[in-house]
Amino acid sequence: MTDPAHKRYEVPLGEELTLPKTSGNAASAKYEVALEADAASFHLVVSRKGSSSVKMIDTSLGGLIYSEHFLQFVTKVASTDVYGMGENYETSFKHDFNYKTHPLFTNGRAPTRDRDLYGVHPFYTVVEQDGKAHGIFLLNSNAMAFTTMPTPALSIKALGGILDFFVFVGDSPEHVVQLYTSVVGRPVMPPFWGLGFQLSRYGYKNLTHMQKVINRNINNHVPIDVNYLDIDYMDEYRDFTYDHTRFKGLPEYMKETKAKNGFYWVVITDPVIQGDKPGYRAFDEGYKRDVFVKWPASIPMAQRTKPGKAPMDKS
Repeated sequence: MTDPAHKRYEVPLGEELTLPKTSGNAASAKYEVALEADAASFHLVVSRKGSSSVKMIDTSLGGLIYSEHFLQFVTKVASTDVYGMGENYETSFKHDFNYKTHPLFTNGRAPTRDRDLYGVHPFYTVVEQDGKAHGIFLLNSNAMAFTTMPTPALSIKALGGILDFFVFVGDSPEHVVQLYTSVVGRPVMPPFWGLGFQLSRYGYKNLTHMQKVINRNINNHVPIDVNYLDIDYMDEYRDFTYDHTRFKGLPEYMKETKAKNGFYWVVITDPVIQGDKPGYRAFDEGYKRDVFVKWPASIPMAQRTKPGKAPMDKS
């Protein structure tokens, strides 16, 4: 749904999205579209073809808003067996339809009830009464929120862009996910060890503290395949370093546990390089090779922040 009178931002479709080739023959489609309108209003219905005639999108409930900085799309859903629209922390994968509102705005925080988390996935799956399923994907990169309602219905809100929906007509929930990932891309196949038991935590004080936690698990026969080191291990939280005082002997310990316990290790890094410490190799090398993000020319020099002793000749 676009505004023919005004150009609005649309997510650019490049190689990221693989749009399926169609024959252009409406008779071969697994869905049909109806637009009902009168002098006062109109509504859109997208139905599954066949005996069930399930309405996958039905805006007859009303509530469509299409303004410059606020869009709202309200649709009835075929059942309350609705899943998706992550990432949010809930006690059930199945959504509660008692007027629950969830923001879709990436936010790095500890998992908290009714709060948004790290990722945004404006895609949901509905399991129909006969076990078939369909999925709806909204291609929009603005901040969003969705609300479940007892009708049952969903209200989806966005702060800009357009309403660009993909409808996946599947034979089962698994089929819907296959159709969805055929467009947005398949997930990466994880290594076999990545499917094992993983110990990850933030807050190790030193190497001894970490060893005590790991040994406690081993002594109580709790299986471990992978250990994670959060940013505690770093020297002043600088990427590609480790604290040679608090975590003295870390490389040797990792090699020992790989050989003795078959552990895999994952070290966490943050995508930022500090530039306020002379002799920090990651910054010096990146600066020499000119790989860092620069201030745009439109920002006056007086408004550009910089680390204490970092040079500014490359902006």
